[in-house]
Amino acid sequence: MAQIFIYDTTLRDGSQGEGVNFSLQDKLLITRRLDDLGVDFIEGGYPLSNPKDFEYFQEVRKLPLRHAKVAAFGMTRRKGSRRRTTLASRPCSIRRRRLSRLSVRRGTCTSTRC
Repeated sequence: MAQIFIYDTTLRDGSQGEGVNFSLQDKLLITRRLDDLGVDFIEGGYPLSNPKDFEYFQEVRKLPLRHAKVAAFGMTRRKGSRRRTTLASRPCSIRRRRLSRLSVRRGTCTSTRC
C-alpha cells in the first residue's frame, strides 16, 4: 500500500493572488489550521525574499505543531538557463548542514536518495 503525503503551498502560492496579503498572524493561524487538518508539509514561503517570510520562519518554530513539518521554498530554474548544482541535488547530510540555520524541523529528509 502506497503512502501519500500532502504538501500545501497556500502560504506561498496562495499569497500571490491579486488583493491577497497575509499578515504574520494570518500565516501562523493558517499553519495551525493546516496542522490540525493533518497536512504533512507546509511550504511557508521563501525566507530570504522579504522580512515577513523571514519572521514567519522564526515564529513558526514556537508553534506546537503535532503533525506538519514546515518547509522553505527553494529557487527554480528558468527554461534555457544553464544547470547549476543546487542544494537539493546534494546528498542529504550536506543539505541538512547547510539548511540548519533555516530548518524548522531538523532531521526530516524526504529524499528517496538517503
